[in-house]
Amino acid sequence: MTGWVGSAGRCRRSWRHCRGRTFYFDSASQIRMPSWSRGRIVLVGDAAAAPSLLAGQGTALAMIEAYVLAAELDAARGDHVPAFAAYQERLGAFIGSKQRGATRMGGAFAPRTRALLRLRNTVMRLMTLPGVPDLAVGRSLYDRIELPDFRP
Repeated sequence: MTGWVGSAGRCRRSWRHCRGRTFYFDSASQIRMPSWSRGRIVLVGDAAAAPSLLAGQGTALAMIEAYVLAAELDAARGDHVPAFAAYQERLGAFIGSKQRGATRMGGAFAPRTRALLRLRNTVMRLMTLPGVPDLAVGRSLYDRIELPDFRP
């Protein structure tokens, strides 16, 4: 906590020198959990494996995770130990790829220089034009994941 308090103080002092000027400050974080469960507790959604605010896929991933967890609990007849292990095994590589993708895109969402900030803002404006998003990111927005056949 001491480090944070020191950082906050430095930020406040720096802010005083920016009066009348445009000020930009941003950061992005990502947490990677080695295990999504402990005992009878299991994490789902952002608590388990949030790519980051950069990915913008939290809700979709949470729905996939909840569905797979339910299917694994059903397949294990409610025994949480094998179900939780199978849940993480089935989704681990998929979620890992999402987290790595968010890390690669981090510089675009939290640029380190004024020039990169201008570039990012220009690209974001262009993304509102019809057809540009498909050309720019195309298939990277589409996920290929096979979900278990689960009928409660």
